[in-house]
Amino acid sequence: MANFTRPQPPVFERVEEERLYRKQRLAAAFRLFARFGFSEGTAGHITARDPEAKNQAY
Repeated sequence: MANFTRPQPPVFERVEEERLYRKQRLAAAFRLFARFGFSEGTAGHITARDPEAKNQAY
């Protein structure tokens, strides 16, 4: 059996870098959802939690 290394999330030195990374990935996910027709109602609901303020989400 071949060894498979699971990709790990990046590690950031600053919270601002992680926040930007998450927002960029969230925007990409919204675009993919819209492209495949998941943009109506709750079918297109995606959130990302803020890395600093844990009670906030985008």
